Amino acid sequence: MVILNELIKTIEKIYKMKKNLFNQLVKGLILVTMITSLTLANAQDNNISYKARYAPLSSSGFELSIQNITQPTDRTIEFDVYLLDKDPLLAETFELSSAQLGIFVNKGISTGTFSLTMNNTGSGLIASGQQFPNSSIVNSVTSYPDKVLIRVSGKAATAGSGAIISKIGFGTFLSHFTVTSTSAWVASSTPNFEFLPNTATTPLYATRVNQFIGTTDTQLAVTPGEGGNAKVYGNPVLNLGTGIDDNNIDIKINIFSANKNIYIDYPGTAKQISIYNMLGSVVLMKKNVTGLRKINMNNLPNECYIVKVITDNNVTTRKVLLK
Repeated sequence: MVILNELIKTIEKIYKMKKNLFNQLVKGLILVTMITSLTLANAQDNNISYKARYAPLSSSGFELSIQNITQPTDRTIEFDVYLLDKDPLLAETFELSSAQLGIFVNKGISTGTFSLTMNNTGSGLIASGQQFPNSSIVNSVTSYPDKVLIRVSGKAATAGSGAIISKIGFGTFLSHFTVTSTSAWVASSTPNFEFLPNTATTPLYATRVNQFIGTTDTQLAVTPGEGGNAKVYGNPVLNLGTGIDDNNIDIKINIFSANKNIYIDYPGTAKQISIYNMLGSVVLMKKNVTGLRKINMNNLPNECYIVKVITDNNVTTRKVLLK
């Protein structure tokens, strides 16, 4: 009986020893797996960072835009040009080497002669290296009788001294422009501003955005239009009137906000609907809108906006609190 008890105790000890050994082995395997995973993850992260820093950016890595189009007088139009860094990697910077602008304008907005002035005050470009030095407007473009052409040349910076482009809001302000005609704008016409691509050749003028990737001056693809990276926010209807008519009951325009949307209800066709923030910047514009229109404002903060509705005979403005 004693021998049997001793044998049982011995077996129990061996079992416990093997169990402890097995547990230690499992813990060791788990630790090795964790270390390996972390090493691979770091290697992948480093590889991504390397590619983002030195590989040429795609055309979606930035947005060039015309913003804040206004008509101060019956024969002038003003607008701003911005450049936005859209790279999702916040740690990566967009160092601009140089930029030049080629912009079409609808010639049909005036029977007169166009001129252009440029104001670089407040520009985020570095004046000594890459401020836009010259601008001009071409009133007659070969093979494009319905267009006038804005041309803005740029200076190239040296690596390490280029402007760092902002990732916030519209991006970095480049310059302000005023287009003036010798005669009043044609009523109800639109300027139809349009960037030209980086591939445009004479008699046109290419729009170019060059970035330092490492120390290499790299020209990026510029693709105009709604689905591209060179966009125009605006193109207002010109000389339609500047009055404010909030009390004319014949207009029958209902404007209100709900669930992060702004609603404009008008039984006729609104030639243009513009929404401005309280700083006076256009945040959204729609044309030829009929009936009830829901405008999604999810990407904008809950604050007051000015809604301007232009019809055939009236201009109506309302202040709306987005909610």
